[in-house]
Amino acid sequence: MATEQIVIIGGGPAGIAAAIELKRQGHDPLIYEKNRLGGLLVNANEVINYPGFPDGIDGISLADIFKLQAEQGRIRVINSDVTELEFDGDEFRVATTTGSVSAKYVIVASGTRPKTIDNLAAETDVREKIVYEVYPIRDAEGKRIVIIGAGDAAFDYALTLAERNEVTILNRGSEVKCVPHLWERAGALESVTYMDTTAVIPPCGSSPGGLSLACEGPQGRFVIEANYVLPAIGRTAETGFLTKNIAEHRESLEARGLLYFIGDVKNGNCRQTGIAVGDGIMAAMRISRQLERKMK
Repeated sequence: MATEQIVIIGGGPAGIAAAIELKRQGHDPLIYEKNRLGGLLVNANEVINYPGFPDGIDGISLADIFKLQAEQGRIRVINSDVTELEFDGDEFRVATTTGSVSAKYVIVASGTRPKTIDNLAAETDVREKIVYEVYPIRDAEGKRIVIIGAGDAAFDYALTLAERNEVTILNRGSEVKCVPHLWERAGALESVTYMDTTAVIPPCGSSPGGLSLACEGPQGRFVIEANYVLPAIGRTAETGFLTKNIAEHRESLEARGLLYFIGDVKNGNCRQTGIAVGDGIMAAMRISRQLERKMK
């Protein structure tokens, strides 16, 4: 089994920033990323609070800049899904879909996964029309898309998809939880319809156009025909690959400076690119200083 000094799990802003700083400090980390570099930036319609882009920048373009910097910095990236992280008392074992390596230090920058809705679809053809990220249908055109949720993600997804589609946002409550900027932009678009106190009654059924959603709102029960449904009801930390041993000794491993959790995987609702980048640089500097002390 090959041995790495530093392994980074996840190639979003946090993982890339950590790798860039480690490389700057003279180290050669290895990133494992199961999808494309950039993390959830590929879902973002616009990033307006990341310094350096006074007019804002769309998420894919920013992700491409991160990717380009990683490539130019000759950062090693393996496109593979990490399935298990274990610690044997001396070093980590990182098991992936393409093999395993051991590592002295591990940075977990695995991000989050979307929360799902139970029983939303019973039939296979319906399940194929339910997506939990905007990226798979980002290029859709002339479709009717229903987004379930009322937070930042729901409205950001709506802005992306409403450029070439009709979008309906369903909020089961009455409170809009997105930032005012997103609410104002979505409200200015004729292609976006917002409905509050409206809940979807699962399961969705199939229809010639894709699927049908039974809903209940102030006007009673009604049906919406749609091509796709995109639930955006929150996200949870992506830590399913951690073994019981890691979970039990996480605090100790972090205190020893061997294991780091950075970015969205640890930041709860504070999921911002700038925060993730700062986390990555901080972790990289701490590892570098540890290694310097060991060499003295």
